[in-house]
Amino acid sequence: MSVILKKYHFEGTDYLVGDFSGNMELFYPSQLRLLCNRRQGIGADVFLALVKHGSKLGLDVFTADGELQAGDEGAKQVFLRYVQEQHFLLKQTELMDIFGAIYQWNMLDDVRFECMEVRLTESFIEKLRMKINIKTEYAS
Repeated sequence: MSVILKKYHFEGTDYLVGDFSGNMELFYPSQLRLLCNRRQGIGADVFLALVKHGSKLGLDVFTADGELQAGDEGAKQVFLRYVQEQHFLLKQTELMDIFGAIYQWNMLDDVRFECMEVRLTESFIEKLRMKINIKTEYAS
């Protein structure tokens, strides 16, 4: 299993972004906390996930603590940059589904974005799996 994420730095905030619109399951909150941890994980303030809600595309925005939150303007800008870099062909109606309104599609200024690709290793993915098992064991 290979997981590829993008890490962006935009206006003082670190974002992790991934495409989970296919068959890939989204991370659990405990896993998101590990991914966003700056000492044990990759480090981020916000986690953005392209997901499917039924037949429609959506954008789920999480805090570094794994809590679902509303996306702010920075999250939208980073997500649009991600869409452009991944060469996703989204229609205006799909952007409306994601953002809930008509959103101006402009080429974004490259200078404001710093980006790197992150590939999760098998050992880190196993560490993420263990986070689920530990949480399940303590719950019972």
